[in-house]
Amino acid sequence: MTLRQLRPDTVPPAPRYRGIVFLMGLCQLVLTTDFSIVSVALPSIGRALNIQPAMLSWVISATALAFAGFLILGGRLTDLLGQRRCLFAGLVLFGAGSLLSALAPSIWALLPARALQGLGAALLSPSSFSLINTLVPEGAPRHRALGVFGMMQGMSVIIGLVLGGFLTTAFGWRIVFLLNVPSILVALILVWRLVPRTSREGVKTFENLPSAALITIATTLLLWALSLIGESGLKSGGGAAALLLAVAGYVAFYIFESRIASPLVPRSVFTPQLIVGCFAGLGLLAGVGGIFLLANLYMQTVLKFSAAASGLGMLPYATAVVVAGQAVPFIMARMPLKATAILGFCINILGLLMLAAFARSETYVIAVLLGSIIAPIGSLVGYMALIGNATAGISSSQQGLASAVLFTFQQIGVAVGGTVCLSVAAASSLNSSGTLSATDFQVGYVAAAVLAAIGLIAIAMPSVRKRRIANA
Repeated sequence: MTLRQLRPDTVPPAPRYRGIVFLMGLCQLVLTTDFSIVSVALPSIGRALNIQPAMLSWVISATALAFAGFLILGGRLTDLLGQRRCLFAGLVLFGAGSLLSALAPSIWALLPARALQGLGAALLSPSSFSLINTLVPEGAPRHRALGVFGMMQGMSVIIGLVLGGFLTTAFGWRIVFLLNVPSILVALILVWRLVPRTSREGVKTFENLPSAALITIATTLLLWALSLIGESGLKSGGGAAALLLAVAGYVAFYIFESRIASPLVPRSVFTPQLIVGCFAGLGLLAGVGGIFLLANLYMQTVLKFSAAASGLGMLPYATAVVVAGQAVPFIMARMPLKATAILGFCINILGLLMLAAFARSETYVIAVLLGSIIAPIGSLVGYMALIGNATAGISSSQQGLASAVLFTFQQIGVAVGGTVCLSVAAASSLNSSGTLSATDFQVGYVAAAVLAAIGLIAIAMPSVRKRRIANA
């Protein structure tokens, strides 16, 4: 699709493209910074509100579960109601949740406010990302936009680790939530000025409320099950029960969707590229989830770093993501998207194998630094090319839903990766004290590389099939 083929009623003039990309990047920065900056402030929140350690993790989980559970519905609403309406709604909900979190007098007031942030994020994430494929033309402008999207992932970690700790120490934990408000106000102004109105009417939005309820409940149960299994192991009764209920919810969703005329998730959105992108992205992000969890634990368990020092030890990881975000547009301009994705996967796997090979050196520079620079460069290049390829060719009326489907698989991948890699590392441990050794981490890193390799196979197989046909 060229610039002339884009609909004139939905595409802003050329000078506004940079504003659209800036708006998308700002929205993603607000969303992705939340996790890292709140994680840094968790100990202060626990002390101030007298929260038990077992309950403290729900300050993060409440947002993550609401976000993942409502993503599909948020993507569908973006397509039915238009990006402008959903951007406004997502920003207002996320901002309201941030203000209520900052004012929360107890954990029981904080958790609903955090869930409200997750609901806002479920609207904001697909509606902001879909701006790339609907308001930015193909070629170099879209490649740059994808690079900005990826770069925000690294910037968010740097801001969270550095700024989060400083602000919490200087002003208290409530400031980390108030920090969202100025950015959200700027984003609202940009939406008002830059995002065009659409003629889409939401007359059918609520015709399939049962579908929305089923997919939301099923996805929330799945993420909850993975969280419980990660905490208590594969023998967790609660985790197994939640997993079975999640599967039952997805089956019920499929049956209901197949019997209605206007499904929440039309089958037409599942193009071959999107299906491949979902499963390849799941494998890649599972490896990312594994490395992020294992590297932090390795520094604190094997290298005896403090929590603050291990956070700083992950800064090279985040910086590598930012640098890769700058390189992505140049690589995409010179290679096909699929080939770029395969290259990124291979670099990521190389970094994971380096972490596994050097873990027994028990020296930060050798055991952590080298691999944690190479692996994220590969993961970002691979994932940005992957999602660019996965959403190509999908109509503008389904871009929000396609983005939401991809991001849902991303959330599941990160959760699966952390759970699987840590469980594999723990299962290999022969240490009677219950702590993990460097050898155990080697096994965990190999598991992360295997998960990423599964994603590589998913993205490479269609190419292999086409090559065989051509040779025949």
